[in-house]
Amino acid sequence: MTLAHHNASSGSPLFDSTVVVTAPAEVDMLTVHELGQRLAEAMLLACRGGTVVLDLSPVCFLGTCGLELLSTLRDWPCRVLLVASTRAVLRPLRLTCLDRSLPVLADLGAALAAAARPAPSPVRGWRPLRAASSRPRAWRAGSTRPRGR
Repeated sequence: MTLAHHNASSGSPLFDSTVVVTAPAEVDMLTVHELGQRLAEAMLLACRGGTVVLDLSPVCFLGTCGLELLSTLRDWPCRVLLVASTRAVLRPLRLTCLDRSLPVLADLGAALAAAARPAPSPVRGWRPLRAASSRPRAWRAGSTRPRGR
């Protein structure tokens, strides 16, 4: 399990930095605690506008405690990107819908390129598809015309 720090060419070490954490081959009860500590160190390094990239490409087993750890990454104050290309990782991410809330990229190069770009803006609040005045009128039971005509 490794921790690497990459500075952006335009920023200082405390700003615009990318921290890469490489996961072990098996993320289970024995290794999840150390991985969580590495991720916490990475978050502290990238806390001001930086990005944490979790490289899951060497993972061949992802246990439920690993999925629980990944679910906590959604609430982090910094941007988090996942690198995954194996079925052992992609399938649990899809089944738990974590791939919808955390960006998953195919390789480390793509993740570092995405980390160099500005983060996308968050989605604004939900809007209805049509205005309230265009709702269909209620029908009476047994009637063939709308009520109110």
